[in-house]
Amino acid sequence: MPAHRHPANRQLVRGLGLLATASALTMAMTGVAQANCVANPAQPLNNVTTDNSQVDCSGTTTGAAIVGNANGVLVNVSLGGTQLNSSSIELNGSGNLVDVRNSASTSDLVVLMQGNAARLQLLDSQNSNISATLIGNDVELRIGGAGITTSTPGNIQLASAANSGGTFALSGQLDATGNNGGAYLVTGGSGAQTFQLFGGSTLGVQANGLAIDGGSGDDVFLIDDGAFITGGTGANILFNGGNDTDSMTIAGSGISDFNTINIEVLTIDAGTGGFRALNGTNADLTDITLLSGTTRVLDASALGVNTSQVTIAAGANLTLAASTQQSLNQSFAGAGQIVLDSPFNIYTFGGTANGFTGELVISQLNNAMLTSDTAFGTGTITNNGQVIFGGGLTVSNDISGTGAVWMAGPGQSTISGDNSYSGGTLISGGALNVAHGGALGSGLVDIDTGAFLNLDFAGDGILANDLTGVGGLNKRGAGTVTLTGASTRTGATNVLSGALRVDDLARLGTGATTVDAGASLILDYNGAGQLLQLTQVMTGGGRFIKEGTGDVVLNSASLYTGGTIIRAGRLGLNDGGALGTGPVQVDSGATLGIGNIIFGNDISGTGSVVKTASGQAVLSGNNSTFGGNLDIQNGAVVVTDGRAAGSGTVTIGAGTQLIVDSAGATTIAATLSGAGDLENLSNSRLVLTGSNTLTGTVFVSNGTLQVEGDQNIGSADVVLAGAGAVLDLSTASNGTLANLVSGNGQLVKTGAGTVFVTGANTYAGGTDIQQGALRVTDTAVLGTGAITVQQGAALDLSIAGQQTLAQSVSGAGILRKSDFGDLTLLSNGLTGGLDVTGGRVIVNSAAAIGGGPVTMGTDTQLVFDNGVTETTSTTISGAGGFVKQGAGLLVVQNANTYTGGTLVNAGRLGLNDGQGLGTGSVTVLQGAELAIGDVSLANAISGAGRVIKTASGTGVLSGANTFSGGIDIQGGNLFVSNVAALGTGTIATASGTTLTLGNATAQTLANALTGAGGLVKSGTGDLTMTANGLSGGLSIAQGRVLASGTSGTGTGAIAISSGAELVYTTAANATFANGLSGTGTLRKLGAGQLLFANPFAIGALAVDAGSVRINATMTGNATVASGARLDGTGTVAGNLTNNGTVAPGNSIGTL
Repeated sequence: MPAHRHPANRQLVRGLGLLATASALTMAMTGVAQANCVANPAQPLNNVTTDNSQVDCSGTTTGAAIVGNANGVLVNVSLGGTQLNSSSIELNGSGNLVDVRNSASTSDLVVLMQGNAARLQLLDSQNSNISATLIGNDVELRIGGAGITTSTPGNIQLASAANSGGTFALSGQLDATGNNGGAYLVTGGSGAQTFQLFGGSTLGVQANGLAIDGGSGDDVFLIDDGAFITGGTGANILFNGGNDTDSMTIAGSGISDFNTINIEVLTIDAGTGGFRALNGTNADLTDITLLSGTTRVLDASALGVNTSQVTIAAGANLTLAASTQQSLNQSFAGAGQIVLDSPFNIYTFGGTANGFTGELVISQLNNAMLTSDTAFGTGTITNNGQVIFGGGLTVSNDISGTGAVWMAGPGQSTISGDNSYSGGTLISGGALNVAHGGALGSGLVDIDTGAFLNLDFAGDGILANDLTGVGGLNKRGAGTVTLTGASTRTGATNVLSGALRVDDLARLGTGATTVDAGASLILDYNGAGQLLQLTQVMTGGGRFIKEGTGDVVLNSASLYTGGTIIRAGRLGLNDGGALGTGPVQVDSGATLGIGNIIFGNDISGTGSVVKTASGQAVLSGNNSTFGGNLDIQNGAVVVTDGRAAGSGTVTIGAGTQLIVDSAGATTIAATLSGAGDLENLSNSRLVLTGSNTLTGTVFVSNGTLQVEGDQNIGSADVVLAGAGAVLDLSTASNGTLANLVSGNGQLVKTGAGTVFVTGANTYAGGTDIQQGALRVTDTAVLGTGAITVQQGAALDLSIAGQQTLAQSVSGAGILRKSDFGDLTLLSNGLTGGLDVTGGRVIVNSAAAIGGGPVTMGTDTQLVFDNGVTETTSTTISGAGGFVKQGAGLLVVQNANTYTGGTLVNAGRLGLNDGQGLGTGSVTVLQGAELAIGDVSLANAISGAGRVIKTASGTGVLSGANTFSGGIDIQGGNLFVSNVAALGTGTIATASGTTLTLGNATAQTLANALTGAGGLVKSGTGDLTMTANGLSGGLSIAQGRVLASGTSGTGTGAIAISSGAELVYTTAANATFANGLSGTGTLRKLGAGQLLFANPFAIGALAVDAGSVRINATMTGNATVASGARLDGTGTVAGNLTNNGTVAPGNSIGTL
């Protein structure tokens, strides 16, 4: 404010007496006017009209009146002992000064100063009940000494002229007392006004208050450093700004109480340690700035009832100390402090901060309710009381202190600051969203009924708070939240997204747990040597994850569907529904422990599933992607599908069982090991494909066990318990079955490969070889039941010693015999054939050889050892041989191609097909017989046995035979084209049978001929007969028969066909007793005589040598060669050509 200037050349009126006039005195002075203020003048000192005049007043004046109408007038009441009582001073003009000081005193003094730069100084005087009105711009009231106390409203007025502005100043001490205040300062006008309370001044207000009015311009109220405004009970200081933007600045560290301030802009600069109080309902305030010190507010309305902005600079303090609940909608800014300092009160903050970076300090037992999430900007909150969230907020401020946070609701609020408050958190309504692990400080979190704590971590984090209450906990956000605090919650836990990790499910409380799809609940338990038993129930579509090295057991069923991951440690189950219905992943090094439960979840991973309890556990899930180890340490594990055993390994401990009870065919791809038992309990097929090392027992109750060989069952014994039980050896390649197979079931071979069976098996259900081959070295390994070999399949018997296949064999498959031993077949109904690649196969009946072809390898034999008559149609081929053994008859019905020869060792071997003995030689041992029917046999026959011709047709021998046992022609005709085919033995012919010799070259029949059968010579060659005991006759159809005497022609009739000849060569006489007929020629050679005693008819008789005597009738032509003789007593009924001698006998015969 500009200083008041008083010119040097003042007019002075001075005196100790009385200046009095009968009427108003008008003074025009050029010096100093002195007035003796003792009497009571009847008229005032009036009309001081000279500028820069000075009026000195001394003494005692009562009722005095000083009036000046000039500028720069000084009224000096400064002399010691001067008293102005019930007086008045009126100065009209600029720059006027009324100066009361130096222990002067006033009482009921009325001062009216109208004009700019007016100043009233009440300094070290004593003043009471003064009335002062200063009207003008830049007016100043200075009060010194003990100050002024006034109790009359309106006594003190500072006012500007109309339509003008200015500055108004107050210094010193002014105490306004009484009802409605003792002073009313008006700064009217239309211009911008400035009111200043100088430093060191005191404005005291009692009762109802003090009003300071601004003009219509932008007014400024300045309260300087060191100035004091004090208020008593009921005091009300009313700063009334004008219609524009009025401002007040309060400076210094004084103690001031303000009530109503009707201005727009308030600045308080209390200084370090300074204190100001701001009260009242300040409806016009829009901008409050606290630069320093402490500003105390007893009611929020003092900060403006509109959306004003309160700026608190760093180091400044706004203390709220209301006694009733408060609502603050102001916008806070700055870096200072807001302090709540009224115990048990609630402050509601609903404004929007404008860059506030300071601190809200909540003293003990105070409450701050937030209804705006930006009420404190980025500032911090020191909470030693309670912060209340009153709606849908996002609070990112850092909260510290010993106080609590209360989420009162409704709606959802988010707390995201780095908070360290320790008084706990209460969620009584709505939901509190937590952005990270440090947001809830370090205290207990209590969640009431119907309320929720939402963990909305964007990343991974830890929530260390203890939890209690009956409300819900929701895990949201993509990160993983780890709970480390204790929990007595009974409310639900919902894992909606991301993952929730605990080291004990007790940290979730006792309520139900729901894990939504895509979310995970992680149990990270690391209790060394301590078993953690849990009964919590989980629901939802999410996932449960077990981590940590500890051992955890779940005892209650859950309903969640998102699956389970066991990453470490052991998770045990005493309830099959404990892991809900989703898939279970057991990671490497982790363990899933199962008790006596039914567990239908799908299992995957590379860890372990361990069965420890003594009862049964049932696995029914699709565990085909489980590549770990199923370890059965106690009791039994029942799998309802082979996939339930996984694709890794299964360890079946001693005394334990793996039981398969599948409704349909199933496969176990896992590798099985251990000394326990495997049982197929179902009626379906169980396929084992792993390289198994079982050493216990494999039981098949009534279904099928399919393996490739012992690589699938190790060294375990196999028990085919039920009559319908089957062990199926199914392999596309070669395998071995060394296991002991017993029971009532059946062994089946499928697949293109060959399985070598070596166990000492006793199974009774039979063997069915459907595909591939079953190879054994001991027929005992095939059990005791019947054997079926299906078409395309083979039974391979590799026999080194002598063995008998006692089982019946049937089917369209093939039987293979290998190795050098003997195999005896007792019953073989195979139609697929017999393949002998080594040793011998011995059969005792046609049924034993089967109905299929027999292929004989080099140096092999098929031995038929029958004691009764048998017929076989089996086709035999290959390089091996055939042996007929036994006393019975074996008839071969069909052609064979084997080349290894035939040995008839005993009994009779009959042929109904000339190729029945293949192409090899035939050896008929002594006592044995080879019987041929109407067949052509080209094989070379040797041995001491004989050949028998049976049947009514013609049989042909064409081999170079050397057998010596002879030929017995018992039926039909035996034809040979070479007498060598007849061997060397006697040829016996039965009546009605014929031996036909069809030689085309000259041959000699050396065999002895016996019997009643006939001999037929066909073929163009000569046949020389030496011994013919046949009685059935001789028929020479072609060529010549050369007989050495009649012994060569037998005893039967002889018929010679046209062109054929019977040539007798005899050196001695002989009688031709046979009947003779035909159209051929009988030729006589040799020197002896041939006598015909019986009639005969022939085409021609040629006597080439010796003589022929005919003593009977001969029909036919005769020729006698030179040197030969024809004689006798008979008749030759034909032409005779005689070149020799014809000599009729006792009487002339007829020629």
